[in-house]
Order: sequence, then C-alpha cells, then structure tokens
Amino acid sequence: MKRRTAILFWLLVGWLIPAMGEPVVAPRWLPLAEVLKQWENQPLEAIQQAAEKGEPTACHYLGYAYAEGFRGQTNAAQAIAWYERGIALGYLPSANNLGFLHFKGKLVARDVEKALRYYRVAADGGFPNAQAMLGFIYEEGNGVKQDHEEALKWFRRAADRGHAEAMVHLGRHYRLGQGVPKNVPEASKWFRAAAGKGEPAGTLNLGWLYGYEQDDPAAALKCFREAAQQGLSEAMYELYLSYGNGKGVAQDRDEARRWLTLAAEAGLARAQYRLGTLNDNPDPVTWRENPIEAIRWYRQAADQNWPGAQLKLAQFYLRGTALEPDEARALELVRAAADQEYAPALQELAGLYARGIGEPRRREDQPLQLLKRVTQLQEPGEQSVSEWAYEEIARRHQYGLGTEKDLITAAQWYCRGAAVGVWFFSLDDKTESRPRIRQGETSTATPDERGAISLILPELESDELLRVIRGYLRVATAKDGAAAMLFGERYLAGRDAPRNAVKAWCWFKLAADNGAAGASAKLSVSEARLGSEQRVEAVAALAGLTADLRKLATVGIPPPRRNPEQP
Repeated sequence: MKRRTAILFWLLVGWLIPAMGEPVVAPRWLPLAEVLKQWENQPLEAIQQAAEKGEPTACHYLGYAYAEGFRGQTNAAQAIAWYERGIALGYLPSANNLGFLHFKGKLVARDVEKALRYYRVAADGGFPNAQAMLGFIYEEGNGVKQDHEEALKWFRRAADRGHAEAMVHLGRHYRLGQGVPKNVPEASKWFRAAAGKGEPAGTLNLGWLYGYEQDDPAAALKCFREAAQQGLSEAMYELYLSYGNGKGVAQDRDEARRWLTLAAEAGLARAQYRLGTLNDNPDPVTWRENPIEAIRWYRQAADQNWPGAQLKLAQFYLRGTALEPDEARALELVRAAADQEYAPALQELAGLYARGIGEPRRREDQPLQLLKRVTQLQEPGEQSVSEWAYEEIARRHQYGLGTEKDLITAAQWYCRGAAVGVWFFSLDDKTESRPRIRQGETSTATPDERGAISLILPELESDELLRVIRGYLRVATAKDGAAAMLFGERYLAGRDAPRNAVKAWCWFKLAADNGAAGASAKLSVSEARLGSEQRVEAVAALAGLTADLRKLATVGIPPPRRNPEQP
C-alpha cells in the first residue's frame, strides 16, 4: 500500500509541476483548527477507517497527529504515509506540511530540494501558506540562491489570496526596491491591506514607511502605538525611539524608558541589549549605573544570540565585574558573537588568542586572519570599529608578531588604514609624541604626491619603515618603477621581508611595466623560478596589489606635516 501511495504521489507531482501557476482541482481545504476539531473526539481506528475510504481531512489529521505526536508517539513513516495519501487525494495542506517536515528537518533529514517539490505542489494548487513559504525561502536564500524576483512572484500570489504576512513582505519589496523598482505608493497599499486584516506587522511597516520614506513622524507614531497595543515588540521599541528623540511627539525620557522596558520584557533582543548598555554606560540624566541589571538584560539578549550582548557579557566575565571571572565562558560567548561576523567580537577574539586565552579553532581564526575579517566588514561611518584592526595588522607585520616580519606589507596596511580615514598615534610605538597620521584635504601637494596620502613626516625620513612607506606611495602616485624594483629585490633577498618569489614577481612586473632599468631581466629570472600553481597565484596577487595601489592614488592628501617647533 505504501509503495502504491508513493507512486500515486510522484505521478501527481509530475503532473502538477509542469502546470505551474494553474489552479488544481482539489477538495476544499479546511483551516487546521477545524480539521483538529472535526476528528479530536474520534478514536484513531475510526479516523483510519475514514481515511482508508478516501476522506482527505482524515488523512491529513493522521499525518499531523503522527508528525506532532499528540495522539501518541511521533512516527515519521506514518506521518509521511498519511500525508502522501492526502496529497494523492488532492488535499494541498498535506503537501504543504510534508514540505515543512523536509525543510525544517523534522522527523526526517533536512532536504531542501524535496521540500521545494512538496511546497510547489501545494503552491501551484493555490494554497497560500505554501506560496508564502516559497516567498520566504527565496527572500532569505535559505537553502537556495537568494532570488528577490522569485520571492516577489510567490508573495504576490499568496497576497492575492489574502495571506496577510505575504502582503507585508510584498510591500517591503516595493518599499526597498528588491526584485522590483522602488514604489512607495504600492508598498503603502499592501501594508494597509495587511493592517486591514488585523496583521500588526502591516501597521508597523506602515509606520516605518511614514517615518523613513515620507518624513511624517506624527503619522508614524500613530502606527507604532497601534501596533504596540497589538503586542508587537518592534513597535514598542520604535515608541522608545520616538519619545527619546522627540520625533512626532514631545520628548519624554520617562515614557521612552517605559516603552523600552516593555519591548525588552516582550522578548525583543535589541531592546534587551539597549537596556543592558544603558545600565552599563548610563545617561546620567535618566539612568544610574547598575551592573547587575546590565548583566540581566545582556544575558537575556545573549540567549537570543544577539552578538553585541554576547560580547558585553563576555567582558563582564573577563573583568570579573559583578560576576566571578570565567575565561572559558567569556571565550565561548565571544566566539558565538564572532561567528556572526560581528566586528568588535572578531577584534576581541584576536586579542584573547594573542593573550593565550583559548586557541584558534581553525586557520581562519588565527589572530591576523580575524583582524583582516574586521577590515572587510567596515562600513562607511564606522571607522572606529576597524581602526585598531588596521593598526594591529600593520604592527604585527612590522615587528613579526605571529607572522614573518614584512615592512612592505606593514606599509601596505598603514596605507590601507589611512585610505579609509583611520588615525594612527605612531608608526612604531616607540614614542607617543609623534603626530597622528590621517587622511586630510587635498591642498598644495606636489604633482607626484597629489591623490595619495602623505604618511611621510620629515623628522622621520631616516626611519626604515618610513622609507618603505614613501616608496610604496611613490609607486601608487607616480608609478615609480625604481621604487617597485627595490621592493622586488627585498622579497628576493629576504631583506626586512620574507623571501617570497610570488611577491617578488609582482613588484618586478610593476617595475617593468613602469620602465625601471633592469626590471625586465629581473622579471624573467623571477618568473622562471615559479611553478605553474605559483604563476596562477602571482597573477591573482598582482591584481590585488594593483587595485590597492589604484585606490591609494585616488585619495586626497595634505602636504607633509612639519614639526611646529621647526622654522
């Protein structure tokens, strides 16, 4: 019987999928609550007899009962068999539920491909829950390649059938221009439709649209208040922001605090983290420092995998403030936050490993690799997040800390940091009196320097690192082949840099391309030493180096700074 049922199911799948988008003739499906009520007082034997006679709701009920275990133990084989029987009878919710089991890996191994096939059977037949689920899967790229156009298609089908949550997501696609040109009026239409069906998220999103797209804080406040009254914690948080900043209402710190507390108590991790920070670093007008309260809220947010709270809680364990010191627990929390690519946690983890607290779990977790990931995560306006990372990477290469000493790579990282606006107190940590080095405004730089960053301070020109930096800048701004030639020779000879045939080849290639005397001969000799794999590596390395130099050459500079005590 099981084999015959399975064959019927796959025949049905093969018939439905080519006819994608066309309604399937199927029995009317009932809301799950009605199916449960219909059969809840019947003995299993009677329900099974009805199912055997072809009653689709009985098949669906049995599938659900065995999947959830509310009429006995869960049984994957029985759940799948009865759901498949329901599908063979054309009952679309059974296909939707089987899609859920395979997608979530409940009772069976997770199988996204199989889940999508089941969901499509239900969705193509017009079942809105399955249509919306396909939208969610493609919107998030959960197990499939992210595809906003595909998500939009399924959200629109579900929304047209009255699915309120799909309406919200459809509106968000129009508001954000995802998979479709941005269209605020169309977004507003769908948010209103969802709100009209009693969906709080529709009201909340309408508030966001008023507040951030139409600059109408009063209308936004009204929506936030309505959604908050419906129990939506995100709306409560927005009321905290509105009252705290005086947006659409008179500023009221007490009311702001009340809404923030309500949002946190309702389980919103973002609000819990914010309450933690306010008790940790309080506003003296409204809050008093309370480490116990800060820890309580950080812990709740950390339990929800909020990376900022995980890091803050870890720091309490490391300091032993209001908690017993516990390096092992701190390391566990920092790793959890770092695994979410949270830049401050990556920095903290690099520091822990450097201090001997824990050991890297994989090569990507070596301190230097963690710091490089921080610089890749930098966002505009968040330079302080990566400032320490740029300087630490450069310093490690400068002194050979955890890596080979390499002044050329150190110079490269100092220049990279300056190119994104990082300020450095000093280049070698020998003195705190050296001027800060920073990106400045273009002014009276020489033609060769124009478009670069001046890291060359006259009083430090004898310093070896400064000479390397100056040469690096000359290659970037003046395409100085002679300077590139010297770098190639450093890598070839292992002078203040490791012997590295690939990097030597890159610099000799730049030197030759810019007409340096003798560079072509050096390039030929260097290239002859490269194996086939190294040649591929060298071409890729040259592309990255060229991109770095080109970026550096486009940044405006001030002229070299002089000691104010000099005439």
